[in-house]
This record gives sequence, C-alpha cells and structure tokens, in this order.
Amino acid sequence: MELASFPASWTDVGDPDPFVELSQGRAATRVEDLLRLVQLVEDLQAGGVKEITPEL
Repeated sequence: MELASFPASWTDVGDPDPFVELSQGRAATRVEDLLRLVQLVEDLQAGGVKEITPEL
C-alpha cells in the first residue's frame, strides 16, 4: 500500500498563514484600482503611456 503525503499547511493542522490572519478576509485594494492598474500595464505594453498622473 502506498501512502500519499502533502504539506500540513494545506490542512488545518499547520500554522495559520500570517497574511490570512491579519487580513481577516479583507482585500488590500479596491476592484476599481486593480482594473485601473490592468489598463496602465496594457498601455505600457502597447507603448502608449507618456505620463502617469494620479486621479484625485
């Protein structure tokens, strides 16, 4: 009989992930900020961004 093994961190036996514990299920960024970042990256890849200014 062959036994399978996997990391304890995949179960509730291992130590809790510090990031998961501290974030308590909250997101670090807003969805609209992530979508804006995607647009900026796409523009940079296309070579179309001359200047990036914050939207206030």
